[in-house]
Amino acid sequence: PGVTVMQTGGLLYSNTLSVLGIEAVNSIRNVYCSKSFIGVDGFDPSYGITCAAVEEAELCQQIIRSSERAIVLTDSTKFGRKGFVRICGMDSIHTLITDDGLPESARKAITDLGVELIIV
Repeated sequence: PGVTVMQTGGLLYSNTLSVLGIEAVNSIRNVYCSKSFIGVDGFDPSYGITCAAVEEAELCQQIIRSSERAIVLTDSTKFGRKGFVRICGMDSIHTLITDDGLPESARKAITDLGVELIIV
């Protein structure tokens, strides 16, 4: 009760239960989100956030454009890794949430870019 769920169109990938493709991008294009949460395969302060597939990157890029605040969720093992496709630079995200395995030098590099860092 009190919760509305919007499902995007597109192709359902059974291994991740994610929906990707141009239909998914188009269904996000005309919505506004105060906050979006995005999981990534890699993050690097100088390169940005990345994922494994072009379709996933296109959808994440649209989600970021449709959001007031983009929040990235990732574990510290993804630091310094680069997935196949770049989603965006760190300047396009507002908050990065990760675990306490992130090295202090990485923490400083991320916060120096103006990205809020939350360690959980």
